[in-house]
Amino acid sequence: MKRILKFKPALAGLISALYIAFSLVLQPLYFGPLQFRVSEVFAIMPIIFPEGIWGLTLGCFFTNLNSPFGILDWGLGTVATLIGALLTRYFRRNIKLALLMPVLSNAIIVSLYVSKLTSLPYAITALYIGISEAIVIYLLGWPLLKFIERNPMFSGFKD
Repeated sequence: MKRILKFKPALAGLISALYIAFSLVLQPLYFGPLQFRVSEVFAIMPIIFPEGIWGLTLGCFFTNLNSPFGILDWGLGTVATLIGALLTRYFRRNIKLALLMPVLSNAIIVSLYVSKLTSLPYAITALYIGISEAIVIYLLGWPLLKFIERNPMFSGFKD
């Protein structure tokens, strides 16, 4: 067990690297009012691993360096991810509520600047971002969460 604990800090780096890798491969789908960020599948990680908070935040920041929305996405997009990850961790005992946190934080915060920069109404932009985030979280993230929870290989990393 102590051996596994030595590698826990690297878990944040691994989550960040996976987020970035998925983002680079599927980048054309990642920016705009309708964002299918498949890498958001990793937004479930804070439910199981506290290191997921920082892994997601760093992964999002480095991904957003390629954003056409520039510094707004670097800052506000990263803050949206951090808030979503912190709330996901906080509500981890209620899975349905925890999974909703990254959906809400991205829909509310990211839509603030995406709507302005794309000249689309805020409500429509928030709806688009929320729906696309929910599709990734609930159709891909939830099954991944179940897999990790049931797989004994990950038991040494869980808190």
